[in-house]
Amino acid sequence: MDLFRVPIPQIQRPKDMKVIIWIEEDQLDELIKGNTVDYWEREPGVFEKVIQVTVDTDTYQKLKDRKVITEIKPKPYE
Repeated sequence: MDLFRVPIPQIQRPKDMKVIIWIEEDQLDELIKGNTVDYWEREPGVFEKVIQVTVDTDTYQKLKDRKVITEIKPKPYE
């Protein structure tokens, strides 16, 4: 047996896998339309009018790719 030719299994996610996110209630229609919405990956806790939504992995990846990452710049040393 040639050890250098052993196939490496590809990691694939199941098609029926779901991801839970939390969004504000008024953004539900935008999410259904396929638009970008702000979301939390963990339960936000004290915010009102936040709902838990289950989305498929493709929708979650699209939201994650479109999410604006705020860069925190350190203040200059004085």
